[in-house]
Amino acid sequence: MPLYNLPSLGANQILDYKLPNINESVLAAIKNADNLVGVFDCISNADTYAHIGAILDGFRPTKVATVLHPPKEPTKSFEALMTVSYTIPIPPHDHVADAIWRKYVPEALAKGLLQAKPDPLVVGSGLEGIQSAMDRHKAGVSAQKVVVTL
Repeated sequence: MPLYNLPSLGANQILDYKLPNINESVLAAIKNADNLVGVFDCISNADTYAHIGAILDGFRPTKVATVLHPPKEPTKSFEALMTVSYTIPIPPHDHVADAIWRKYVPEALAKGLLQAKPDPLVVGSGLEGIQSAMDRHKAGVSAQKVVVTL
């Protein structure tokens, strides 16, 4: 999603992870964070683990949620945790699914705290519209979901 869209979704601060001084920028942004409870690493590779480790060195050990398998080697700064979404609704995590999907999400959507994003890009209808949708997606989209109505 383009960075310019993030404030409309409620972001207080936006940092581009590609910047050469990203570690210092993140440290400056969180230096007074006494309520830092964790980090979500949506890229999850050796580079991001190295950045997260360097950033969190000055903080108490914290948890890092990853979308891919966590690093094999333990780090001194954080404990990497991973779960797959299909395991959330079953024990021992079922209470998490209830809290998130039955309580928080409906209330947050109703209050406008969460938004259903990205906006749809309707490119056709019926099965005959699928190829044009695939072509449009292959051509590249940003901050949109390609939709074919059936």
